[in-house]
Amino acid sequence: MDQEKKEEKSEEINQFEQPSNDNNEMNETFETSETFETPTEAELTPEVPSEESDGFTEAAKPTEIQELAEKAETEPIEVPELIEDVKPYEAPKQDTSSEPTTGVVEEQKSEDKVEKHDDDAPVQEEKSVKVAKKGHAVQLVIVIFVVWSIITAGGAYLLRDKAANDSEAQTKDQITSLQNQLKAANKNEADLQSQIDELNGTSSSTTTTNGVAPSSSAASSIKASITSGNTAALEGYMASSVSVATATSNSTSISTGTATAAVTSVTNFIANATLPWDFALTPSVLAPYQSSTSHGKYFPTIAIVGKSANSKVISFSFDSAGKINTVFLANSDSSL
Repeated sequence: MDQEKKEEKSEEINQFEQPSNDNNEMNETFETSETFETPTEAELTPEVPSEESDGFTEAAKPTEIQELAEKAETEPIEVPELIEDVKPYEAPKQDTSSEPTTGVVEEQKSEDKVEKHDDDAPVQEEKSVKVAKKGHAVQLVIVIFVVWSIITAGGAYLLRDKAANDSEAQTKDQITSLQNQLKAANKNEADLQSQIDELNGTSSSTTTTNGVAPSSSAASSIKASITSGNTAALEGYMASSVSVATATSNSTSISTGTATAAVTSVTNFIANATLPWDFALTPSVLAPYQSSTSHGKYFPTIAIVGKSANSKVISFSFDSAGKINTVFLANSDSSL
């Protein structure tokens, strides 16, 4: 009986070792990927490590083999489903972690540009600072030049103005000096002429009961002092005391003073006179002045009489020495 059971188990094992056609076809299908081999009895024998083997395994004991064989006879061996266990072939994935993608490359380039820009920023800033400093230097030079030009122009103007003022003051001094010299010369001339006339016993002037007419040169100088406005020259032809008579419509005011005071009165009188002065008045013009009951005495035959364009009248009378001793002034001939 035991023998029959063993034969039956042997047949089952043989059947297991020689699979059916269906299994053969299935195995042929997966030959390219993996070949399944039935474990042998030796492979199924567990290895029991020995205490003195130092890691090396020893063959199982016969009793253990017997137990395994019986177990194999009583318990069916489970064969894995090959189709389900076989996994499809998958190509190995490439490790792309080390290679940057396009976006990463562009980002890297952008970062490189930013870093380059950051590196160039100090250089550009330094260039901007240099340009700004250069511009400030140019502006400073322009400002200095403008200020220097203004100072130079102002200094030149002040120098010219000072020179002009000095020249003007010097000219005025020269004019005053010449006027004084002329005044003294005229006075000396009048004195000399009077002395000559006295020594010769003759006179070129006409003698009247009121005085002596001046010489022709003295008369010309007196007339010129009025027409030119150089009244300072009159003082040389005046006596030490001179009367000034000012006519109004109804009366005449008389003041007596020095020759200098008389010259001042004459200067003020002719200040608003209209040129020209006429000292060659005709007898028909002089007649009404000489016949006036109030003012006739200021127009003797030896008097020098002049009339301005606006009808002002002036008359010089002389003493016995031919010096001016009376000056008559009328703002209009209508008051005579």
